[in-house]
Amino acid sequence: MSAVAPIGHLQELRVLVGRLEKEHRAFASGIGELEEKVQADEVGMVRKLFVQLQDSLTDHMLVEEFEVYPELMRKNLFDASISSIMQQHHDVTSSLGKMELSLRLGNFIEFQAVLEELAGVLRKHQPAEEEKVFPLATI
Repeated sequence: MSAVAPIGHLQELRVLVGRLEKEHRAFASGIGELEEKVQADEVGMVRKLFVQLQDSLTDHMLVEEFEVYPELMRKNLFDASISSIMQQHHDVTSSLGKMELSLRLGNFIEFQAVLEELAGVLRKHQPAEEEKVFPLATI
């Protein structure tokens, strides 16, 4: 298979990457809103917002893992640094799992601590994707 993608495919990838970048902004906003509701002890809203965030992040990572990262493999651009960025999805998934468990146990202190952990992972991960992964996928 050629490493050069057809123009139509590149256009589709660029549209997809644009959507993924917008979702990155939405996640940052969602985490901020979730932090506010945790501080206000609004348990019902925390549960609702967490489920939305968890679903959205999971869907988002699946799209990246099945559409964007394989594109880098097809182009022979998948290297150790790209692998490291992709592996951060495991950190996100782990944080989401810990958050879900802490909510089920009613442990808001743990939930808040892991929410901060998740925010830190995303602050590192999202720029790495936008500065390295996405540009390589769309060339």
